[in-house]
Amino acid sequence: MSRSPSLGWLLVAAVFLTMAGRIDAANHRIDVDDFTFSPLKTHVAPGDSVIWIWIGAFSHSSTSDPSSAKVWNSGLKTTGRFGIKITAADGPGPFPYHCSLHVGMKDTIYVDTPPPCCQGTTGNIDCDPANNVDISDLSRLIDNLFISFVPLCCDAAANVDGVTGVDISDLSVLIDNLFISFKPLAPCQ
Repeated sequence: MSRSPSLGWLLVAAVFLTMAGRIDAANHRIDVDDFTFSPLKTHVAPGDSVIWIWIGAFSHSSTSDPSSAKVWNSGLKTTGRFGIKITAADGPGPFPYHCSLHVGMKDTIYVDTPPPCCQGTTGNIDCDPANNVDISDLSRLIDNLFISFVPLCCDAAANVDGVTGVDISDLSVLIDNLFISFKPLAPCQ
């Protein structure tokens, strides 16, 4: 019996998408010029990257303040770039930083945490503004689990069984809710 090559590629794609993180993560550029960071007060989301680019003639650093939960130090540079990735594990911020040579050269990175996407009960997998749980949600979950693997708009809403992660068990509970028992779905967590 031979294996289907398409199944292997589907598994590789699923692993890649699981490890990739936020698809819409952004890169935020901060120029390190002669005695200024620009722009100031950069706002990021978890998963985003901040990249400092040296464009001035003098040596500067991007060094996290001692009060910052996220720690970094670019070292002194006159050219080049340096970057960090903001993760949920870094906490909510803010993350103040400075140039280690120039005391007046300072700034802060702010983390904008999106509001919870799941409101009320689980099941609104397609993020319908009316919060309806229907066949469209079932179709979206099947597509996510078996066909396109496109990330869901709200994993918390798809976690209908209340157990960590979105998987085939959630599909089973949703089918039961829509066609068999009509039992209420779990509240958002």
